Amino acid sequence: MKKILFTAFCVFLAICMINIAGCRTRVASAPGPEITPTSTIYVTPTITPTSGPINLTYDFEGGLNGWVLGGDPGFTAANDVAAASVPGGTVISGNYCAAVTCNFIGTNAGGEFVVHPSPIDFSSASNITAHVYVPADIPASYSAQVFILTMPGYGFKGQNNAALTPGAWNTIILNVSGTTNINDVDTVAVQLLKNGGVDWSGTIYVDDVTVN
Repeated sequence: MKKILFTAFCVFLAICMINIAGCRTRVASAPGPEITPTSTIYVTPTITPTSGPINLTYDFEGGLNGWVLGGDPGFTAANDVAAASVPGGTVISGNYCAAVTCNFIGTNAGGEFVVHPSPIDFSSASNITAHVYVPADIPASYSAQVFILTMPGYGFKGQNNAALTPGAWNTIILNVSGTTNINDVDTVAVQLLKNGGVDWSGTIYVDDVTVN
């Protein structure tokens, strides 16, 4: 009897071992999810140059936008001010403009407010437009203009002179179409000229200078 039980036990144990081995074989050979190796590829972006009409605007909302005083001594200071500082309380664009302090005493015959623009290629531009407010007491002989200097050689292109309406915003336009070396503009300027012997001190205002 003991031999029979022992033999049965051995058979049972053998069957169990075969089943376990089969399970192990099936698990080991069971296909898993396919894993595709990945890697980071750095591609240098291609930058395609674009061209089109130039459209620059200086409205002095965040400061002087790079504008500074030029070489003529008639302008002595410049800063950005709110519309409330302008007689009449208005500006052309936004809420601020540039205020330029003038001192046309004695030999001071001109003043310049200038910027060195970026981009410098104005080939697609037709006009440069500036808005200038002059106070009511400015002498009638005074005038204003917009001019540019081109490279090489600081070639001058201006349109002297715009007659001014005192106590108002004046629109001054310079046509730059066909200007020599217009693809290399060094300077854009708004200029006030004395044009005679009458002295004057005061403040003018410049706003919304555009190139397009």
